[in-house]
Amino acid sequence: MLPLALFSNPVFSWVCFAVLLGAATFFGMLFVLNLYFLRGAGYTPLQTGLAMMPLALLATTGNLTSARLAHRISPMGPMIAGAALRLIGFAGIALGIALVSAGVSYPLIALPLLLIGLGGGLSNPMAISAMLSATDKAYSGTASGVATATGQLGASIGVAIFGAFLADAHRIADGTRIAATLSIASTALIILIVWNLRRQRDR
Repeated sequence: MLPLALFSNPVFSWVCFAVLLGAATFFGMLFVLNLYFLRGAGYTPLQTGLAMMPLALLATTGNLTSARLAHRISPMGPMIAGAALRLIGFAGIALGIALVSAGVSYPLIALPLLLIGLGGGLSNPMAISAMLSATDKAYSGTASGVATATGQLGASIGVAIFGAFLADAHRIADGTRIAATLSIASTALIILIVWNLRRQRDR
């Protein structure tokens, strides 16, 4: 069902790995932030949903915009831009939570949520487009399935690992900062991977 020869293409393999990392950090932080608002900040479930709304709205906007551009422009540029937005957003979360604990209000966290949502929505369709462009048309369905499965696997891994940082109910903020810091490092690696692939393609 899955021709392993697909992974002999470095673009396919590395973008697949980038999708895994991107899904792990995006959905892992989505899980962590919900728990942070519920347990760390003391929000009600309704307040938590409203607090996470900026991320959801911008993720949808970025996804729709990226899907329209996927067949018109090279996917590498928007992938790098989306990852850069997420990196800045994760850094903002780490800083914002530290300042919130010192008495700064929620709006400081809302802006990073916007960047994470927009960056995630912008990158996903472009990553799938890059994987499809690296395979023969006869395997387009298989490549799309690999991208989806990789994203789901990454999300599961991210929730499992990041959730472990919040095991101590008395250190929710510390666990959230650790998860955000790990997300920064993972997203920086994504940028390096895609930037290197783009440089090799230009050569």
